[in-house]
Amino acid sequence: MAVLSPAALSTPTLLLLLLLLAVGSPCVVTATTWIRAPHRMLSEFFQARPVVEILFPPNDFTLADPEMKIEIAMRTERLSLPETPADRLVCIALTTVFQPDDVTPADRLVCIALTTVFQPDDVVLEDGKSRLDQTCFEREGNYTTFQVSGLVPGLLYSVSVGLVDRGRMLGYSTRTFEVASLIARTDGATVRMGIPEAMQMALQFHHNGERANAMEVYRRVLELLPNHHQATHLLGLAYFQAGDLDSAHPLLSRALERSDRDENVHNSIGLFLKAMGRREDALHHFERALALRPAFVEASLNRGYTLHLLGRWEEAMFEYRKVIATHEDPQFDRSLVINYEASVKEAMAQLCHLTLVTSGRQEAERCLSDGISRWSDDPRFHRERGLLMKSAGQYEIALVEFEEASRLGSLAAMIDAGEVLEALGDHNRNNRILKQKIGQLYQDLFFTYRLVYDDTSSALVTTPLSFRQDFHHNNEMPHGRLRVGFISRFLFTPAVGLFMTELLPRLNQSKYEVFAFGIGLSRSVHFTEQVEQIAEHVHLLPVNINIALEEVQSVNLDVLIYPELGMDKTTYFLALHRLAPLQAAWWGNPDTTGLSTIDYFITSEHEHPDHAAHYSEEVYQMQGMGIYHEIPPIPTPTLTKDEIRSVLRDRFDLPNDFTFYLSIEKYTFP
Repeated sequence: MAVLSPAALSTPTLLLLLLLLAVGSPCVVTATTWIRAPHRMLSEFFQARPVVEILFPPNDFTLADPEMKIEIAMRTERLSLPETPADRLVCIALTTVFQPDDVTPADRLVCIALTTVFQPDDVVLEDGKSRLDQTCFEREGNYTTFQVSGLVPGLLYSVSVGLVDRGRMLGYSTRTFEVASLIARTDGATVRMGIPEAMQMALQFHHNGERANAMEVYRRVLELLPNHHQATHLLGLAYFQAGDLDSAHPLLSRALERSDRDENVHNSIGLFLKAMGRREDALHHFERALALRPAFVEASLNRGYTLHLLGRWEEAMFEYRKVIATHEDPQFDRSLVINYEASVKEAMAQLCHLTLVTSGRQEAERCLSDGISRWSDDPRFHRERGLLMKSAGQYEIALVEFEEASRLGSLAAMIDAGEVLEALGDHNRNNRILKQKIGQLYQDLFFTYRLVYDDTSSALVTTPLSFRQDFHHNNEMPHGRLRVGFISRFLFTPAVGLFMTELLPRLNQSKYEVFAFGIGLSRSVHFTEQVEQIAEHVHLLPVNINIALEEVQSVNLDVLIYPELGMDKTTYFLALHRLAPLQAAWWGNPDTTGLSTIDYFITSEHEHPDHAAHYSEEVYQMQGMGIYHEIPPIPTPTLTKDEIRSVLRDRFDLPNDFTFYLSIEKYTFP
């Protein structure tokens, strides 16, 4: 129930106040006299300042919290002035029938009472919650306060205060106020909750990444309480985090105007200004936040970021070290920081990055090793150390770190491991599972990218990307020959060009209508003759994926072959899509693609006996090496072998018995 005390209370109606508060304890009113007065006297009465007045809350006030401080002013100087007809309008003759032992005729009391005026049907009070409470206190001075607690959200209350002197009511004041509430559905049930409870729920939504739900609660709170400081600030912060800077700006500015001493608002304003490129202004607000709360981890981290961007690296490293130091301080209250561990890890990672820049690779490795010793189960530091080792050419150590990071759940580290394995050259490991996971990762990333950034994102909400759809022929374009397409960036350059430019023209044109798609090429290429001769239809495409997709889809292929996959990113991302009923990869890059959209891998009959286990595709083995070359005319030699050896021996100072190996590194079209 609501509790009233010298610092806590509740209220009655005006009639009950007059009857019960007149003497501050049980009494009976025996006579009341009203004296009529001219209109002029009424005007004087209403313009006079009251003897007792509730300063707070104002009338019809909406309260955010279930507790409140009632402020009361008493102007007893009016009582010493000569009586006027206006005074007689509020003079009530009272006769005391009962006087408690602790009340003397000289006592002057302040009595306050609280009662429920309106109770919604869905609010059920415990016994005694709505009963009348009243309390009287000896008056001291001309100003006093009472603390009210235990108020019920959704209820409309009336608070009344009376000034009583020796059984005589000297003055009274009354106000009504409502305790604000929201009605929400949680776990399938409708619940009325107070503003503090609603804000706590919104914060939980916010921290869990359910930003839309949090923003809805903030908006509803502001509809009831337009000046609610926390809701104003957090709604502005949520808009900022959603990338809506135009909506965030007025809310954050309003929150700052209302409270210049809220360190959280300064931190949010700093983030907004940093995003706007106003780094020096952002720095001022981060520093203001730290002045208000020196152990503010988020502000320290943000100040470090900003100094980092400004090139003030030593100062940035100081802030990062300050955040890391809290991890070793047993007195630091980690519960004050949202995602505390993530903040400290971020500070350590940024410190290691700047250490590499300022002190070199050896010190950076020490820093990363420190991070691994602190958080051995965090993949980030393993991957960062792997990248550092890879940049130093220490691929074996890098591979160990990448594999550990991958085991701990880092998909990026899995890709790094694949790159290191490729850099290490041939190995006896099966890449199929790795390539399949990489392919799935890129498909998911590409799908997400298109959902968020593509111009057609609104359609993609209901229409999946082409690699998630079954392929359907365009029946409006009937054709007799099988339409076969070849697509690559390297159709006219080694090593793919060595077998494609000679193979494609040899295909039987009565059976196959051949399309060649060159990525990143134009008609200005210097080997125009080879471009025109390679296929019946030649399309030179830009590296823009959307344009390339439309161009390939427009010709309605039956088969699409990728001479290589993995050497060029544009071709790889095109291969994520289903552009023909049957799609295959050739062995320009002799490893499985791992992509679910590639049906066959074209290879040689000389594959290893258990080759199928190494491919995610169905393997199609061609006779011989699976390539075609025309033997160029061999010119008649003009030099003997001994003459060539003699020239090489003299030119490079070689011994007489040297062995000469010939390696063809580049083939250039004439």
